[in-house]
Amino acid sequence: MNPLLPDAVRSAPTDASMVPAEVRTLIEGRTLRAFHAQPQFASYLDIPATGPVGTLDLAPGTHGYEELVADGPVLEIVSFSSNMPDSVSGDFAAEIKVGYLHTAGRKVPVAQGRVFGYLFAALGQCRMSQEVESLDGYRGPRFIRCEGLQVAGA
Repeated sequence: MNPLLPDAVRSAPTDASMVPAEVRTLIEGRTLRAFHAQPQFASYLDIPATGPVGTLDLAPGTHGYEELVADGPVLEIVSFSSNMPDSVSGDFAAEIKVGYLHTAGRKVPVAQGRVFGYLFAALGQCRMSQEVESLDGYRGPRFIRCEGLQVAGA
């Protein structure tokens, strides 16, 4: 998490409780290294308060976009119309709003269907692109290919 990125919407020198901002690595490799906690919850958990959340800042990957979609069928999702994660189990289901199916050298538009699975398994097997994108609250790989998810109705 990076609350100190220049020109980022979520950058701030302190949070509302005046806890100073700091760049914080929460996950390194596949290991949880630290937590983010507002002062109230930090005291409950007996961990230090960490200041403003800032921007989710992920390092770029090693794969190009063409490589990520080359060995289809691959479903590229541009946007979801809804996302229903279970915060306890990690299971989720997300409705596809706009996407493309890459298969046999073709890119076919998709405007419906559902992707579902276990979030942590999908992220544990993902490949990230070299291309980087900056959005409100996010800076990192423009494309992330997740394996092991199921698709219905696309």
